[in-house]
Amino acid sequence: MPIKEMKNRTSNLYTGIVISILIFSFVIGYAIYSQWKSIGINDENGYNSISAVIALMSLGFHIITVIFVYATYQTSLKQFRDSNKNVEFDRALDNVYRQLEYTEKYYASKYDLYKRMHDTLRSDGHIYRNLNSVRKFLDDFSNDIELYLVIIDKESFSDQEKSFLLNLVFKNYHEVIKKLYHKLYEIAVSDHKHDLYKEMSLFFLEAYRSKKDFLDPFFSNLSEPEKKQIIKEEKKEAIAHNIFTLQFILEKLGWIKEIENKYEIGRDNLFFANK
Repeated sequence: MPIKEMKNRTSNLYTGIVISILIFSFVIGYAIYSQWKSIGINDENGYNSISAVIALMSLGFHIITVIFVYATYQTSLKQFRDSNKNVEFDRALDNVYRQLEYTEKYYASKYDLYKRMHDTLRSDGHIYRNLNSVRKFLDDFSNDIELYLVIIDKESFSDQEKSFLLNLVFKNYHEVIKKLYHKLYEIAVSDHKHDLYKEMSLFFLEAYRSKKDFLDPFFSNLSEPEKKQIIKEEKKEAIAHNIFTLQFILEKLGWIKEIENKYEIGRDNLFFANK
């Protein structure tokens, strides 16, 4: 609709409202005046019924004016808040894109490493064989996500708006990062079907035992129970560190999955579609 036509329609609407109020006021005022006259209130006795009607109508107009002023204030306040919210959302969107540029630069030199990790995990199927590398990746990945959460997790944003912004982030991560994370989560879920901590401990104890068996002739002549006992004592701190690292990895994977679920990452999103 042309702007001029909209202005004319608005002007006609206001004019109609004003005329309606004037006619309604006259009718109400006349009805009150007639009612007073019918019950015997006479101006001859010093009572000015017309002035009383005008005063009563004036009071009514004042009440209506207060109501309209309050309604106008609330409308203006809502428009102001909506305007601020739009500005805040646009700022958040701009910050997300700026941070994505930084993310791309930060990870650019690591994509080959992540691809090798993914390929190894795909063929090997055990997180604990790449423990330290996996921990470093998840540490970087979760810290990066936390930065985006600081940008988008505003009280003024609706759940759909937050979901849209974080979906935007996850969609723009490099495919290598997404594949590595999903492979890690897939393995973690599958490995949880049995005692992952015990399996990892046995794996590292065997690795340490084989290495010492090769390097130490005296050790290689010991019985298997003696070897296991010596390795357990010597590598107690290393095993404890590995268990702590594995716990960190599983907690980070769980936390990222919680974020995915909370913000409906990768799901049908009407707000996203409308954008």
